[in-house]
Amino acid sequence: MAEGPGLEGTPVSLAPLRPVDPVLKAIKEDDEEALTAMIKAGKNLSEPNKEGWLPLHEAAYYGQLNCLKALHRAYPAVIDQRTLQEETALYLATCRGHVDCLQFLLQAGAEPDISNKSRETPLYKDSGLRQSSSVYDSRGPCSILPSLSPLLNADDSVSFDQFFLQMEP
Repeated sequence: MAEGPGLEGTPVSLAPLRPVDPVLKAIKEDDEEALTAMIKAGKNLSEPNKEGWLPLHEAAYYGQLNCLKALHRAYPAVIDQRTLQEETALYLATCRGHVDCLQFLLQAGAEPDISNKSRETPLYKDSGLRQSSSVYDSRGPCSILPSLSPLLNADDSVSFDQFFLQMEP
């Protein structure tokens, strides 16, 4: 670790910066062109990282619809692949309130009944949904889609037909 001058000459440690992952950078910036160029250049974007996340999970988590579409076009078979916490892209988009990503994933065939390690599905999260209108993913609190609340019926199940009808433009 290098040291540099701090305030009034006090040494300060300068930690080396971690290299920026170009895939994650492209996703965070919703740079569909950069992702497509990486895919065309032969970069395999269907391999999970150490947490089991694919670029598809990252795009859903950050709500980057253009990147999500590009990744799905290139790797349609991974739509329901799970992270190490058993979270799908649909689950992550739902927790983060990214309605456009949620709608795209459902229309692309994502399975809404896959549960994570805590047995939570993308569109319903046990009694916490009714009581607090918020849900939790592995990174902490996140908002549930406000449009889901009216879709809960008396037995606490979601009518997916109603959900699709409500989501249509």
